[in-house]
Amino acid sequence: MPKSSNHLALERQWELIKLLPSRAPGMACSEMVSRLCESGYVVTKRTVERDLAQLEKQFGIRCNDASKPYGWHWLPGQKETFAGVDLADAVSLTIAEGVLKQMLPPSMVQVLRPKFEQAREKLKAISGHPMARLQEKVRYIPNTLLFESPFVRSKILETIEQALTRDKQIEVKYAPFKQKTKALRLHPLSLIQRGNVSYLLATTFDYPDQRLYAIHRFEAVEILDEAASIPPNFTVDD
Repeated sequence: MPKSSNHLALERQWELIKLLPSRAPGMACSEMVSRLCESGYVVTKRTVERDLAQLEKQFGIRCNDASKPYGWHWLPGQKETFAGVDLADAVSLTIAEGVLKQMLPPSMVQVLRPKFEQAREKLKAISGHPMARLQEKVRYIPNTLLFESPFVRSKILETIEQALTRDKQIEVKYAPFKQKTKALRLHPLSLIQRGNVSYLLATTFDYPDQRLYAIHRFEAVEILDEAASIPPNFTVDD
C-alpha cells in the first residue's frame, strides 16, 4: 500500500531536520536538496524552503541570512536536545513509562522523568507521523493484582547505589515488618527488583549469609569508609 503524501512529507522533514548543523553559518538549501535526493527523496529547492519555514515554527532552527547562500542551523543547545531521543526511542519510552510507573518505586521513576518528557515533546512535534500514534494504541496490563509502589525515603536509594558502586559498607536503621527498628552494618552486594518492590541483597556484620532487605524499610543509610566484603565468585545472577 503506498504511503500518503502527509506521511512522506513528515518523513522528509524528519530527515531534513537531522541534516542541519548545530551552529552557523549553517547548511544551504541546495546542499540539503542534494542530500535528500541521495536518500531517495524527490524534492525541489522550493519544497525544502517550505519545509524549513514550517519546521522553524516548531523547532529551534534559524536561517543565517548574513551572507549568501543562506544557511540553516540549530540554535545553541537545541540540536543536542533534539538528538537525545530519536523517533523509535520516543515511542518506546512513552509506552515503557506506563509500565515502569507500575513496577518501580517513585524515586527510581523520577530519575527517568526528563527522558520521558523529552520523548513526549518529540512525539508532540511530529504528531501526524503514523509511528508517533503507536503509543496511543498499545497498553500493558499486568496479570497480577496491581499494588501501589511502597514509599522509599528521600536519598535512601541514591545512597545505597553510591555504596554499591564504591563497594563500601553502610550503617543503616532497618525496620522489619511489625518489628522494632534495628541498627545494622551491611555489605551491599546488589539491587534486585521484584514486582514493584526494590530489595538490597547484602551480608550483615561479619556473617556470610546473603539476605534481602526491602528498600522501603530503611529509615536511614550512611556510607562508611570501610570496604564491603564481597564473597568470592559472587554474581548477581546466581
